Amino acid sequence: MIYLICHSGFLNFGDELIASTWINFLTKKYPGEKIYVDTCMPGVASLLHSSSGNLIFTDTVWRLASSCLGRDMDFILSAGFLRDAEPNVEFGIEQLKRAEIVHLVGGGYITDYHYPNYAILRLLSILKKEANFKLFATGLGIEPLSRENRTILRAIFKDFDAIDFRDKESYAAISSGSTNPNITMSVDDAFLGVFESSEESLLEGSRGKLVIIAQQDEVRDLVLPFLLNLIQSCPFASNGVIIPVLDKGADLALAKQVRSLSGASVEIVDHIDLFRRGLPIGRADFVFTTRFHGHLMASVSGAHGICASVRLPYYDIKHRSLVDLGSGFDLIGMHDFPFEDYDWQKKISSFADKREEILESKMKIVDKLYT
Repeated sequence: MIYLICHSGFLNFGDELIASTWINFLTKKYPGEKIYVDTCMPGVASLLHSSSGNLIFTDTVWRLASSCLGRDMDFILSAGFLRDAEPNVEFGIEQLKRAEIVHLVGGGYITDYHYPNYAILRLLSILKKEANFKLFATGLGIEPLSRENRTILRAIFKDFDAIDFRDKESYAAISSGSTNPNITMSVDDAFLGVFESSEESLLEGSRGKLVIIAQQDEVRDLVLPFLLNLIQSCPFASNGVIIPVLDKGADLALAKQVRSLSGASVEIVDHIDLFRRGLPIGRADFVFTTRFHGHLMASVSGAHGICASVRLPYYDIKHRSLVDLGSGFDLIGMHDFPFEDYDWQKKISSFADKREEILESKMKIVDKLYT
């Protein structure tokens, strides 16, 4: 039995992309294997991803992590979440201990911003000693990370059989001073499955449009004026403006403001349509994105564009990892972007041109884990 742990159910496009990537991979590779999917909202996740009859959705580890909200790190490290656990969690823990493989899949949900989720790592460390399952983590992004929490994670990760990171800062935080060959850096977990779904977008079609994927986060007063200037200045906007909603809670209100104030014809693509049909991005499009997986998918689709961070250093590290990998996007500051001088038509390479290279880097990790 394989036990997959992911952050699915809140309808964040990137999290669901990673979840579906691993679920599809594992159900194809092990068609007869029972796979538990432990996630924060198993009811919603099961509706999105239950394409195979051997999937069982649960929320054991996430319920324990949520019990750490408002508690300090000592409570987590001393496993207070187990001492105080409700009796109905015990059955889930027993199921987890029966697994042959436990796999924590990628995302940025174990950082200083999300420290209650350290309980997931602590729990897995404890249970591995009892049950001796194989324990993997892939595609993790753990920055920002304080010096104290770095020491904590280094100690916990010693109990993992393999840990793979998606950015150099996260990798350096754990690997520095270590001789463990099972600590690696490759790319985001989503790369394992996105190239197949993007093939149609690589076909040359209509004139390129402007695609905006944005949330406000910590720079609320900066984003809306920037987007209105972008629509006025970007020549691709004359062919149409599309705003996909990658996270309904954070993105939809901003999209409606842009449509109301811009004076342009703006099409808002609902997040439900994204899960059904994918991102409406083609090779000819120009994309502005503040979201990491919007950046990733746009480049996979062969589009070019610009990206910006709405929270430092969290999003800056994420976007920089893709730029360094060769996305072809420019990482810009919204406060001083040169609208009049920017070369909107410049030709660049993208992830669509690096398909084999990127897949190879991920498959080297995957093949070691699932031989």
